[in-house]
Amino acid sequence: MKFKLTVENNVCVSFLDLNIQRKPDTIELDVYRKETNTDITIHDNSNHPHEHRNAAYRFYINRLTSLPITKKVKDKEWNVILNTAHNNGFSTEDINKLKQRILTQESKNFQELPNGQTSKKVWANFTYNGGYVRGITNLFRNSQVQVAYRTINSTFEILTHSKKKSHST
Repeated sequence: MKFKLTVENNVCVSFLDLNIQRKPDTIELDVYRKETNTDITIHDNSNHPHEHRNAAYRFYINRLTSLPITKKVKDKEWNVILNTAHNNGFSTEDINKLKQRILTQESKNFQELPNGQTSKKVWANFTYNGGYVRGITNLFRNSQVQVAYRTINSTFEILTHSKKKSHST
């Protein structure tokens, strides 16, 4: 394995997929792309699963929404995403819908606390044995715990459960 030292050039340095620019009183971040980047993704008309075709755009949108970048940089990056999508057969409407789904899902994963702060929700599994379990899990409705139900009579349980061996004396 070889490591190459990245040197600051014109008060900028690239690190992973970030371009970090040093300002007199702050640091500004931007999305970094190599000069050889072609912005080619799986074409929307290709014979791939929908999830595979959308994977690159999910990544781009998640990066856009999670990086601490300015509104100007976000707008520029959003235009790059839309342009890339257009060049690969995706409609602007489809990419906007994908962005909305991602943002909606992100907001569901966080809960606002009474003091205005947010907290990431946690998942808990409960074995569903009847209506009384739902009554218990309803206690978590206004908490940061998300409830998922599972059953003990799943196909996996049936197929992988070995018979108890009987011991002969």
